[in-house]
Amino acid sequence: MYWKFQCVVGALVIIASGCGKKTTPTSAAPTQQAAPPPAANTTPNTNQQPRSSLRRPIDRTVAARDLKQLAIAYHNYLDANNKGPAKPSDLLPYVENNQKLIDLVTDGTYVLYMNVRLQTLVNGTSNTILGYAWDAPADGGMVLYADGSVQRKTKEEFAAAFKAGP
Repeated sequence: MYWKFQCVVGALVIIASGCGKKTTPTSAAPTQQAAPPPAANTTPNTNQQPRSSLRRPIDRTVAARDLKQLAIAYHNYLDANNKGPAKPSDLLPYVENNQKLIDLVTDGTYVLYMNVRLQTLVNGTSNTILGYAWDAPADGGMVLYADGSVQRKTKEEFAAAFKAGP
Protein backbone atom coordinates (compact mmCIF):
# COMPACT_ATOMS: atom_id res chain seq x y z
CA MET A 1 0.00 0.00 0.00
CA TYR A 2 2.91 2.34 0.68
CA TRP A 3 4.02 2.32 -2.98
CA LYS A 4 0.48 3.28 -4.15
CA PHE A 5 0.56 6.25 -1.80
CA GLN A 6 3.92 7.26 -3.24
CA CYS A 7 2.49 7.15 -6.77
CA VAL A 8 -0.41 9.41 -5.87
CA VAL A 9 1.86 11.91 -4.13
CA GLY A 10 4.38 11.69 -6.96
CA ALA A 11 1.66 12.39 -9.51
CA LEU A 12 0.71 15.56 -7.70
CA VAL A 13 4.28 16.74 -7.45
CA ILE A 14 5.65 15.59 -10.81
CA ILE A 15 4.34 13.69 -13.81
CA ALA A 16 2.96 10.24 -13.06
CA SER A 17 5.38 8.55 -15.43
CA GLY A 18 6.73 6.15 -12.79
CA CYS A 19 3.44 5.08 -11.27
CA GLY A 20 3.35 1.43 -10.30
CA LYS A 21 7.06 1.19 -9.68
CA LYS A 22 8.47 1.16 -6.18
CA THR A 23 10.71 4.16 -5.60
CA THR A 24 12.40 5.75 -2.67
CA PRO A 25 11.20 9.16 -1.40
CA THR A 26 14.51 10.80 -2.42
CA SER A 27 14.01 10.10 -6.14
CA ALA A 28 11.32 12.76 -6.72
CA ALA A 29 13.51 14.78 -9.12
CA PRO A 30 14.00 13.26 -12.55
CA THR A 31 17.53 12.19 -13.36
CA GLN A 32 19.33 12.92 -16.60
CA GLN A 33 20.96 10.14 -18.50
CA ALA A 34 24.65 10.47 -19.19
CA ALA A 35 25.69 10.99 -22.79
CA PRO A 36 27.04 7.86 -24.47
CA PRO A 37 30.82 7.64 -24.61
CA PRO A 38 32.45 8.70 -27.86
CA ALA A 39 33.13 6.00 -30.40
CA ALA A 40 36.50 4.34 -30.06
CA ASN A 41 37.31 4.70 -33.77
CA THR A 42 37.01 8.36 -34.74
CA THR A 43 39.02 8.22 -37.96
CA PRO A 44 37.08 9.16 -41.07
CA ASN A 45 35.79 6.42 -43.33
CA THR A 46 37.95 6.44 -46.44
CA ASN A 47 35.59 4.09 -48.31
CA GLN A 48 32.75 6.60 -48.52
CA GLN A 49 30.83 6.94 -51.74
CA PRO A 50 31.14 10.15 -53.74
CA ARG A 51 28.88 12.98 -52.66
CA SER A 52 26.74 12.71 -55.77
CA SER A 53 25.62 9.18 -54.88
CA LEU A 54 24.60 10.18 -51.35
CA ARG A 55 21.73 12.39 -52.47
CA ARG A 56 18.41 12.25 -50.73
CA PRO A 57 15.26 11.41 -52.66
CA ILE A 58 13.65 14.46 -54.19
CA ASP A 59 10.22 15.53 -52.98
CA ARG A 60 7.75 14.80 -55.79
CA THR A 61 6.00 18.13 -55.57
CA VAL A 62 9.23 20.11 -55.66
CA ALA A 63 10.60 18.00 -58.52
CA ALA A 64 7.39 18.39 -60.53
CA ARG A 65 7.45 22.18 -60.06
CA ASP A 66 11.14 22.49 -60.94
CA LEU A 67 10.88 20.25 -63.99
CA LYS A 68 7.82 22.15 -65.19
CA GLN A 69 9.75 25.44 -64.90
CA LEU A 70 12.63 23.90 -66.83
CA ALA A 71 10.23 22.71 -69.53
CA ILE A 72 8.77 26.18 -69.96
CA ALA A 73 12.27 27.66 -70.11
CA TYR A 74 13.37 25.01 -72.63
CA HIS A 75 10.35 25.73 -74.87
CA ASN A 76 10.86 29.50 -74.61
CA TYR A 77 14.53 29.06 -75.52
CA LEU A 78 13.54 26.95 -78.52
CA ASP A 79 11.03 29.58 -79.66
CA ALA A 80 13.60 32.37 -79.37
CA ASN A 81 16.61 30.56 -80.87
CA ASN A 82 15.13 27.82 -83.07
CA LYS A 83 17.46 25.28 -81.45
CA GLY A 84 17.86 23.57 -78.09
CA PRO A 85 20.08 25.03 -75.37
CA ALA A 86 23.67 23.82 -75.44
CA LYS A 87 24.23 24.10 -71.69
CA PRO A 88 22.05 24.68 -68.60
CA SER A 89 23.20 28.30 -68.20
CA ASP A 90 21.57 29.10 -71.57
CA LEU A 91 18.22 28.70 -69.80
CA LEU A 92 19.01 31.27 -67.10
CA PRO A 93 17.16 34.22 -68.69
CA TYR A 94 14.14 31.97 -69.26
CA VAL A 95 13.81 30.93 -65.61
CA GLU A 96 13.72 34.54 -64.42
CA ASN A 97 17.43 34.36 -63.53
CA ASN A 98 16.78 31.65 -60.94
CA GLN A 99 20.40 30.55 -60.51
CA LYS A 100 19.45 27.93 -57.91
CA LEU A 101 17.33 26.08 -60.45
CA ILE A 102 20.13 26.16 -63.02
CA ASP A 103 22.57 24.95 -60.34
CA LEU A 104 20.31 21.94 -59.73
CA VAL A 105 20.74 21.02 -63.39
CA THR A 106 24.47 21.71 -63.36
CA ASP A 107 25.10 19.56 -60.26
CA GLY A 108 23.05 16.66 -61.64
CA THR A 109 19.99 16.87 -59.39
CA TYR A 110 17.98 17.23 -62.58
CA VAL A 111 19.15 15.88 -65.91
CA LEU A 112 18.15 17.67 -69.12
CA TYR A 113 18.99 16.54 -72.61
CA MET A 114 20.65 19.47 -74.36
CA ASN A 115 20.63 20.49 -78.03
CA VAL A 116 17.27 18.82 -78.70
CA ARG A 117 14.97 20.17 -81.39
CA LEU A 118 11.43 19.06 -80.68
CA GLN A 119 10.63 18.80 -84.39
CA THR A 120 13.13 15.95 -84.75
CA LEU A 121 11.62 13.69 -82.06
CA VAL A 122 10.30 10.70 -84.05
CA ASN A 123 8.21 9.31 -81.18
CA GLY A 124 6.45 12.60 -80.49
CA THR A 125 6.85 15.07 -77.67
CA SER A 126 4.33 13.37 -75.39
CA ASN A 127 6.22 10.06 -75.58
CA THR A 128 9.80 11.31 -75.28
CA ILE A 129 11.59 12.15 -72.03
CA LEU A 130 13.41 15.49 -72.15
CA GLY A 131 14.63 15.48 -68.54
CA TYR A 132 14.32 13.73 -65.21
CA ALA A 133 15.19 13.83 -61.53
CA TRP A 134 18.52 12.13 -60.74
CA ASP A 135 16.89 9.15 -58.99
CA ALA A 136 14.53 8.18 -61.84
CA PRO A 137 16.83 5.65 -63.60
CA ALA A 138 17.71 3.70 -60.46
CA ASP A 139 14.66 4.03 -58.21
CA GLY A 140 11.94 5.58 -60.32
CA GLY A 141 11.06 9.24 -60.03
CA MET A 142 9.79 12.33 -61.73
CA VAL A 143 10.35 12.70 -65.47
CA LEU A 144 9.80 15.60 -67.85
CA TYR A 145 8.36 14.88 -71.26
CA ALA A 146 9.20 17.05 -74.24
CA ASP A 147 5.61 18.33 -74.36
CA GLY A 148 6.12 19.87 -70.89
CA SER A 149 4.19 17.31 -68.88
CA VAL A 150 5.71 15.84 -65.72
CA GLN A 151 4.93 12.32 -64.50
CA ARG A 152 6.22 9.85 -61.96
CA LYS A 153 7.68 6.71 -63.52
CA THR A 154 9.00 3.49 -62.06
CA LYS A 155 12.53 2.48 -62.97
CA GLU A 156 11.14 -0.12 -65.38
CA GLU A 157 8.91 2.46 -67.09
CA PHE A 158 11.81 4.87 -67.27
CA ALA A 159 14.07 2.26 -68.86
CA ALA A 160 11.43 1.43 -71.49
CA ALA A 161 10.57 5.06 -72.33
CA PHE A 162 11.90 6.95 -75.33
CA LYS A 163 14.49 9.55 -74.42
CA ALA A 164 15.54 12.69 -76.26
CA GLY A 165 19.21 11.91 -75.75
CA PRO A 166 21.60 9.05 -75.07
